[in-house]
Amino acid sequence: MALVLLFFYPHSIWLPSLLGSPANVCNADFQVSLRVGPNQRFPVITTLPNGTPLQLIRRQFNQLGQEWSLVNAGGAEGFIPSGPVCS
Repeated sequence: MALVLLFFYPHSIWLPSLLGSPANVCNADFQVSLRVGPNQRFPVITTLPNGTPLQLIRRQFNQLGQEWSLVNAGGAEGFIPSGPVCS
C-alpha cells in the first residue's frame, strides 16, 4: 500500500507541468539539498551530488519569488532550487 502525501504551498506559482521530463543535477560545485518544500526553511530529505539523474515533475516560484523544481531522484521526491537542474 502506497502512502500519498499532498502538500499545499500558499503563495506559490506553478509553472506549466513538465511531468516526467528527464533531467540531472548539473553545474553544482556542492551537493544540492532535496527538501520537503520549495524554500530553504523546509527540512532536508537528502543531498544530491552533481550528475544525479532526476525526473523533473514541475517548476514553480515560491512566495519569495525563487524558482524551485519538484523532482524525483531515485524514488525520493522533493524540491531543489531550479538553478542546478539541467533538462
